[in-house]
Order: sequence, then C-alpha cells, then structure tokens
Amino acid sequence: KKPKNPKNAGRRYYLKAIQLYEWFVRDFPRDPKVAQALYFLGFSHFEIGKTRKGEKYFQELTSRFPKSIYVSESHLALAEYYFDNESFKSALVHYRSILKNKKNRLYGFALYKSAWCRFRLGQYDRAVKVLAQVINDDQSYKTDDRRLRLKEEAIKDYVGFYALTGKYKTAQ
Repeated sequence: KKPKNPKNAGRRYYLKAIQLYEWFVRDFPRDPKVAQALYFLGFSHFEIGKTRKGEKYFQELTSRFPKSIYVSESHLALAEYYFDNESFKSALVHYRSILKNKKNRLYGFALYKSAWCRFRLGQYDRAVKVLAQVINDDQSYKTDDRRLRLKEEAIKDYVGFYALTGKYKTAQ
C-alpha cells in the first residue's frame, strides 16, 4: 500500500519550496542552477502526490540539461514512477539512460531493475542475462554492502526466474 500524501506541516514546506523554485526558473531562466531547480520541482511534486507535474519537470530537466548532475537522479525517479505504475517499457527507457555510463553510482541498481522490467515484459531470456550481469559485476562486492545486497537479491531472483519460467542459463 502506497503512503498517503503528507497532510501536515511538511506538505506546506514542499508547497513553499515549489513556489520559490518556480519563481527562480521563471525569473532566471539562464542561470546555471536551473537544472537543480527543475530537479527539486520534480521531486517536491512527487512528494506531495502531484506526480504528473513532477514528471513534467523531470522530463524537462533530462531534455534541456542532458549533462547535468541531476539527470541520473531524474531518470531514476521517472523509472521508479513508471515501474510502480506498471509501465515497464517507459521504466526501461529511463533505466537504460542510467546504464549508458558504467561509472554512474546508480548503474548496478538500474541494471537490476531493468532485469525486472524485462521479466515483467515477458522477455525472460534477456531478464536472466541481465541478472547474470548484476551477479557477475566486476566491481568489488567486498567493499560495498549495497552492492553485496544487490548481488544477493539478484541471485535469489535468478533462481526465482528459473522456477517461474523453467528456463535456466548458467551465471558464470
């Protein structure tokens, strides 16, 4: 069950932040911090439950400022939004945008979630291959607990995909 929109003082703060960021974007459209403002507009709208408006701001950020440090975070927010709403093709598009850079800190998570998108789209062979990539990731699992947990989840899912589909590919 999804959490309900905040009805308390936190909502008021988000609404005030939205107002200030909108003024900033309107009054200083060429400022280098517009990308950051667009990200926080998208985030704040998502937080108060206005996902359509938040989606619009994230889309604007990713199209207008493709080299911004906020683009990956925007793609992740959009991917998670689409995934949660079972729009797996749209989610996959945004996860794949993150996967263009192997050094991105969100790379492993995006790879893992893209496997789930593939699975939910009925692309079972591809889903298994992508999970194998997560499992066999050449990055050190010994030094990063998050990556280790991700690998452990991927192993469980790999076995589960096999059980559900009857297909098995050996992860090396």
